[in-house]
Amino acid sequence: MDGGERVDPKLTEAEKTYLKGLIDRDEPLPLSYRERLFPSAQVIDGGGSKVDAGSMPALCPVERFPAITLQGSYPKGEEGIGPGGDSCWTNRLIRGDGRAVLATLLNGPLRRDIKAVGGVRLIYLDPPFATGGDFAMAVPVGEGPNPPVVEVPAFGDSWGMGEGYWAMLRELLRLAHELLAEDGSLYVHCDWRTSARMRLLLDEIFGPNRLVNELVWRYGLGNAAGRRSFARKHDTILFYAKSDRYVFNRLRGPVTPAMAAKYCHEDAHGRYMLSYGRKRYLQGGKPLESVWDIPTLGPTASERSGYPTQKPEALLERLLLASTNPGDLVADLCCGSGTTLAVAERLGRRWIGADTGRLAVQTARRRLLAAREGLAVVGRAAAPFEVMEVDEDALPLGSGSHDDDQMRAVMGADRRIEAVARLTGLTVTVELRGYWVETRRDAEAVCVALRPGGWVLAVVDGHLVRLAKGRDGIIVPERLTRRWSDWIEEWAVDFSGGMSEDHASDVGVFQTDWHTLRSGRERDLALVSAPHAYPRPGIYRIGVQVIDPFGCRTTTTMTVAVGKEEGSAG
Repeated sequence: MDGGERVDPKLTEAEKTYLKGLIDRDEPLPLSYRERLFPSAQVIDGGGSKVDAGSMPALCPVERFPAITLQGSYPKGEEGIGPGGDSCWTNRLIRGDGRAVLATLLNGPLRRDIKAVGGVRLIYLDPPFATGGDFAMAVPVGEGPNPPVVEVPAFGDSWGMGEGYWAMLRELLRLAHELLAEDGSLYVHCDWRTSARMRLLLDEIFGPNRLVNELVWRYGLGNAAGRRSFARKHDTILFYAKSDRYVFNRLRGPVTPAMAAKYCHEDAHGRYMLSYGRKRYLQGGKPLESVWDIPTLGPTASERSGYPTQKPEALLERLLLASTNPGDLVADLCCGSGTTLAVAERLGRRWIGADTGRLAVQTARRRLLAAREGLAVVGRAAAPFEVMEVDEDALPLGSGSHDDDQMRAVMGADRRIEAVARLTGLTVTVELRGYWVETRRDAEAVCVALRPGGWVLAVVDGHLVRLAKGRDGIIVPERLTRRWSDWIEEWAVDFSGGMSEDHASDVGVFQTDWHTLRSGRERDLALVSAPHAYPRPGIYRIGVQVIDPFGCRTTTTMTVAVGKEEGSAG
């Protein structure tokens, strides 16, 4: 069964015994059995309350990136992953709690799209480890070779090891099990704190006979030895299958010099050895085992995004190659910096990613844009993708979703874009002339509750300022922006809007036709877009979007008369 398809409620004797045991222990029934036994019942939302299936939280698209098509062709093995294939699938990056996203995917309009592509073949989950700590990300502000950097809260792992944490994981895993296709697999990443109970929880949901592997990722760096314990140098990844029909591609390691010497002959089919007069071809290195030596990312690694807890692409590539094939759908509901999604994009898999954090979604979005550009450079196509948000009024997003107090004044500030369109015949360019940030809370009000030794970000006279309170109670300001453009990390233009039906774009969905952004090495930012040529004269609506260093999105629109006369419009 793929995600969401109903089954016959008739139970086997083994299932009856299993459910009776749960009832006797006063434990909740798994979601899959609740829907089978009580089709009209309500389902559990991400906050633990009951919501009618027909009123699930909406997934609201806020930005769309069109497909990259190379003369309408797709590389071999990637047919059908986007426009021009068997189905027009759109990849999706969603800001929202994984439980709310899963509930919506199971009961909302995307359920039909997921079913049409064969269901979700792989779900990777790297949930909070209940460390009780907060994680920050170094965010550069503005331009120049050495821009100011501020440590911004990325996410808070405030979960303790209490029952609230395990209740959250239980519902997340049950919903993930329900979404998986019948031949799908789940990989759950955990550490020494959670691995033992996590396995018991997965045994409860999937069944103890569905454990395929307990994988050990030995990463080498970090976790220096303590005085009273051995150095902790590995994480655990639990690999469960929904049924016996799960996809599995046997992977091999590199060919060793000894193997190359043994297979010393070569013909048109590859290297081979002679055994009793028969050719035996080299299939690759030794089949991979359950202990993986993959280095974690070093401080200067080229793929490092700056997001804490980022996993190496080599780790996710191995999981995806083992349990999916080109065109399969992959989901990561705690996607963080977007490693799973970037690898899926590169390997020709469809994907859905979600995270509660604004910085996580912004980081993942930037990595995906880079991955798509990389595909275009080597002549490969890419499916379209959308950035979406869960309707926050419908469901709470859960732990780690709310902006930290240190950021509250900046996140709640008013933002305004000033831009002008320049017209030359049918060609238009957009110039960004200003980005103004204003707040109703002055610096003194922001610092009232600040404790000695703490800091907070504020807006003072339109500039971003870091206010730190010393142990003596004195406030020390540090101005982080020098000009209005320092507020801008990325901006984009949507040329697709029009006043007539044949040019109308979706209301409220920004289609990025052109964009520019700062990177870690290249901090300069163009303030004039590339020219865009319209097919014929007419009245067009142009959208402009600005994203600041903290992932806040601001948009504005302007209307231009193209082909009437040369000039400008604002």
